[in-house]
Amino acid sequence: MPTPRPLYHLPELAEAQRVFITEGEKAADALRELGLTATTSPHGSKAADKADWSPLAGKECVISPDNDDAGRRYADDVAGLLAKLTPAPTIKVVELPDLPLHGDAVQYIAASRAAGLDDDAIRAELERLADASDPIELESPDLRIERYRPFPVEALPEPMRSFVAKGARAIGCDPSYIALPLLSALAAAIGNTRRIQLKRDWTEPAIIWAAIVGESGTLKTPAFKLVMKPVRDRQGDALKRHAEALASYEAEALRYEKALAAWKRRKTADDDPPEKPQPPPKPNATSCRIRRSRPWPRSCWQTRAA
Repeated sequence: MPTPRPLYHLPELAEAQRVFITEGEKAADALRELGLTATTSPHGSKAADKADWSPLAGKECVISPDNDDAGRRYADDVAGLLAKLTPAPTIKVVELPDLPLHGDAVQYIAASRAAGLDDDAIRAELERLADASDPIELESPDLRIERYRPFPVEALPEPMRSFVAKGARAIGCDPSYIALPLLSALAAAIGNTRRIQLKRDWTEPAIIWAAIVGESGTLKTPAFKLVMKPVRDRQGDALKRHAEALASYEAEALRYEKALAAWKRRKTADDDPPEKPQPPPKPNATSCRIRRSRPWPRSCWQTRAA
């Protein structure tokens, strides 16, 4: 197809005020079946710059990317191209919730229907997501957009994946608020028991430094406490056992001192000295130490796996 290439279902775009933009015709058709105006550019995710986006000038453009790196790059490309139009359109990026890896609007709509929602309810939810999204503001039409990319929860192994997903859903926070301190705490639990040998003379322990920065009220602390509760409970149990063992040792040490003094007074060649008690080892439930770095803002948490 010669360039510039027309957008998908071009005639429908003329009267629309809000246009959904997808990566691919199948996803666009899925949205159109709900009564929404949707389009895409021809020839795949790498050819956005070959399309004529001018029919979207001055409109509200809602980009719905696929849930993968290619989809997010396509969204960035499209947003950058739309930003050059005159009059400038309103550009929003709406990442559909709970999509599987590589999923798009087709999977979202199918899952919503399976959950019992009719098409009117699904369309209303998509409109609500678009209404709730803030427009992207570019300092320069040529500036490439750096958007937030969700933490790849699907890359975590079980049971971490379920813990992060369900915990974030229960608290209502971003999954990264749980995933980052969890990775650091688990690395600390491994400690120095395992190391990876990168070269013959170079090994690295499981140490992960993580920092979470977020606005006040975004539920950083509840997420952090959820992750750290089992660590701190285990440390508390270990400290309690150590305190009990230490008290027993101190009593044994007093008896030993008395027995040693008596042995010295009566010692003979055949009389062995009393056995000296050994202090209990320091608790080692986990070597994870968490601290808030005071010179940083209150919204910054620093997790150190030592």
